[in-house]
Amino acid sequence: MLAYLSITLLGCVGYGSIFLVTGLLFRNPLVPVVVVVVAVAGWELIHFLLPPAFKLFGVVYYLKGLIPIHLDEGPLAVVNASRRNNYSM
Repeated sequence: MLAYLSITLLGCVGYGSIFLVTGLLFRNPLVPVVVVVVAVAGWELIHFLLPPAFKLFGVVYYLKGLIPIHLDEGPLAVVNASRRNNYSM
């Protein structure tokens, strides 16, 4: 239980830092924060479909390595698994 609590705390710190930087860059951060919320939420929703190089830019990528039990990647994990095994030479 302590592991999940610490991962949740790290997630809050990671996402909080994104919004802190947005608040520091803009004088009235209401509109930019809404844009950042939509962008971050969209990015994390399609995270499992992204190639490995783009996954490095998401907070979820780093938090997934810390969880004690591996979770599936959502209802479209089958689509992603079929893409990973198709290599052409």
